[in-house]
Amino acid sequence: HFNDYFNTALNSINDNIITIIAGDFNINLLNTENALVEQYTNNALQNSFIPCITIPTRVTYHSASIIDHILLKTPKHLIHTKVSAGNLVTDISDHLPNLLFIDLLVQTPKDRPMVRLFTPNRVNEYLNNEFNEKPLITYTNDINVKDNTPQPTFSEFNENISELLNKYFPLIKQSRKQFKDKPFITNGIKESIKSRNTLYKTYLNYPSEINESN
Repeated sequence: HFNDYFNTALNSINDNIITIIAGDFNINLLNTENALVEQYTNNALQNSFIPCITIPTRVTYHSASIIDHILLKTPKHLIHTKVSAGNLVTDISDHLPNLLFIDLLVQTPKDRPMVRLFTPNRVNEYLNNEFNEKPLITYTNDINVKDNTPQPTFSEFNENISELLNKYFPLIKQSRKQFKDKPFITNGIKESIKSRNTLYKTYLNYPSEINESN
């Protein structure tokens, strides 16, 4: 009954994902003449699961067996993925620990960068309050420039302009839509795409030679 249930479970697994089944199955893959072992192996292979452990996982003075299994199934687009598997030789247990390495390129998620939005509303807000803000450089530090000691002046300017930027144009996370844009997709290209889509929609709604030529 185990083989029947096992085959049903394997058959229900999605073909488009990497699947690893591992455990102590207590089924000796070296016992090739046993009909149940043969059925177990056939069930795995017929469902695209490859037994990765092919050397004994339990060794005694009088016997050797492969009863600890790692079954691997990869989707078609990853069929050429490099896989390494084996056992660790250690006396931690009477079963040798199994290992499996899959050489995959894992894409790490990228955080959206922080940006400043210089929108018309924000710019107008700054312009309306510009005269109420303190000067970027005070009179004292203006004199320092003339005395050839610009560092205090620059420090004050940098601090004040940073304060203004954070007040009127604070850093915010870039929108998901902008984050997905490719660097080479300029605003001009976006407008062209929008215009093309509008013309195509017009042609679909009102088919004519003129609309087709547009």
